[in-house]
Amino acid sequence: MAEQETEEEKYLKDFQGDSITSNTKQAMALERVWKNRDFDIEHYWKRAAYFWTFIAAAFAGYFLLLTKDAIDEIVGLVVICLGLIFSLAWMLVNIGSKMWQENWEAHIDLLEDAVTGPVYKYVHNDSKYRFSVSKINQYVSYSVFAIWLFLFFWHLYQKFEWGTHLSINWFVVILVAGTLFFMLMMFFKGRTVNPSQRKKYNMVKR
Repeated sequence: MAEQETEEEKYLKDFQGDSITSNTKQAMALERVWKNRDFDIEHYWKRAAYFWTFIAAAFAGYFLLLTKDAIDEIVGLVVICLGLIFSLAWMLVNIGSKMWQENWEAHIDLLEDAVTGPVYKYVHNDSKYRFSVSKINQYVSYSVFAIWLFLFFWHLYQKFEWGTHLSINWFVVILVAGTLFFMLMMFFKGRTVNPSQRKKYNMVKR
């Protein structure tokens, strides 16, 4: 009985042709994968700087409000909602960026042996310094989101006394509901579509 092909063998088969073009095809694929990985890493930090600009501005705005004798509860809540949305977006973007980085690294692992040898698989084994920059950045984004989430509920409880009486400020209700809605949309609708679920292209020759 013939042995069943492994997923790795199926993958490599897609990058093989006849004996003349096979190595060239794998080499070109590996070069493309490295470029994609470098592109994603470069833009990972650009996106981080983009989100930090808005998050830092939100923190500065909120703590500036705290220095005033009478903090405007509505303005404070608006700033917190913005900080919460941007910090959640940053956290989810970090998770997505890490997924794509690992995707390209998996391609490299599978392709490099036949082209350059296992260069990427060998590392200097000094476990004391093997920290992951992207993972640390991910945990920072978790912490920032947790801080904004705490400020969100603390502000509602302290400034609007939610839970202590039933007076309703409809602007606050709409603001809170809108913030939660956009957060849920980012979480559930902000995912990459599986290629098998994409719409079929309808291409017409001009």
